[in-house]
Amino acid sequence: MAYSANPVIHPGDSGPAPAKTIPAACEAWFTSTGRVIPKIIKFPDKTGALHTLSAFRVCRSENHRYCGIPSSVYYCEAILEGKSHSFRLFFYPEKCVWKLIWD
Repeated sequence: MAYSANPVIHPGDSGPAPAKTIPAACEAWFTSTGRVIPKIIKFPDKTGALHTLSAFRVCRSENHRYCGIPSSVYYCEAILEGKSHSFRLFFYPEKCVWKLIWD
């Protein structure tokens, strides 16, 4: 049996999940057809203070599998302190966990 430090990526798999994510809480609307629409996000900053973000726009979403784990990725934009910021919001339905990464 051989060992490899590189993960095996199967067709339809996006490889390892991004490493520098921030845990987030998200209020989302789950439609009757199974679509998930994020509405409000709460996340900690570097000092641990919680921030609430409700004025953001979901530009697009994609379904991925990171090392076989299903997830939805939401590409979003928000205006914070007068500047436009892009971020990705990850939803892992198997564990019902939300993660955030600033682009």
